[in-house]
Amino acid sequence: MPRFTRGARVVFVEEKTTGRIGTIVKVLPKPAGGADFDRYQVEFPDGEIKTLSDLELAPAGTDPTIENVP
Repeated sequence: MPRFTRGARVVFVEEKTTGRIGTIVKVLPKPAGGADFDRYQVEFPDGEIKTLSDLELAPAGTDPTIENVP
């Protein structure tokens, strides 16, 4: 079972940045040949779509700059 589902907000942790937040647009099947991680297509706010592995992603959580107003 994949770790994330379509529509989930995730953080892409890159080496040279603090991470970018994107949205899962497609869950890809595990590649044949014994890969033990899931792959996802992630769309970022600038329109870029990247195919990333489970190891490169973390849940995004809530934006700390937005207050929860009842």
